Amino acid sequence: MSETTQQISKTQFLLRLANHLAKSKKPVIYVAGKVSGLKPEDYEAKFKKAEQQLESQGFHVLNPCAFISPDCDWKFAMRLALTLLNMADHIYLLPDWTDSPGAQWEFEQSLKLGLNAIFEAEITKPVPAHKFLD
Repeated sequence: MSETTQQISKTQFLLRLANHLAKSKKPVIYVAGKVSGLKPEDYEAKFKKAEQQLESQGFHVLNPCAFISPDCDWKFAMRLALTLLNMADHIYLLPDWTDSPGAQWEFEQSLKLGLNAIFEAEITKPVPAHKFLD
């Protein structure tokens, strides 16, 4: 991706993020899991399923697949992901997050940001978002 394309992508990314966040006053949750090495249709479906589950529980979901193009290089994608993570109140970790250097890095950053971590593997029944309000 050229420098000019990255600059356009950053601007479009920020505009989409602002519009997305302006739609809701619900707790914001970021979804993290394995992406690299998987087909886009496979990881997009996995993230979409988590997004739908979390929305049904009352969260406003930041699904990185909805914001970051599959053709982004890894470092640029992680920079965009960190922007999303900074807007979240919580991080939701898919079961395969430990198989992903990117998701592990996102988890480490979430700890530094003081986010509440919710592990999909630990959830046996839906947890309403209001349970996580301060």
